[in-house]
Amino acid sequence: MKKEVIDIIGHPDDGRYGPDYDILARTARETGTLLEINNSSLRPGGSGKILMKMRWKCSAAVKKYGTMVTLGSDAHVDVDIVNTEYSQRLLLEADFPEEL
Repeated sequence: MKKEVIDIIGHPDDGRYGPDYDILARTARETGTLLEINNSSLRPGGSGKILMKMRWKCSAAVKKYGTMVTLGSDAHVDVDIVNTEYSQRLLLEADFPEEL
């Protein structure tokens, strides 16, 4: 994230990699890097309980540090282009600040 060519980190809440979400969110805030909240991976039945737990940890760290996020549809079919239904729901449930 400290390189000028990096603007967005996609899928930061993918539990396969186990990042330290405090370091991730803090560094993203310091560098002005956006963290993506991926809509496709939030589909019901899509990722399982472990990944959902990672998403909540990531969301909590992002809120804590005031890190900006972006919503990505990650559309796999044409009817899902710009669909952010599940991402928006996660932000509402997490009482995420609108300015972030």
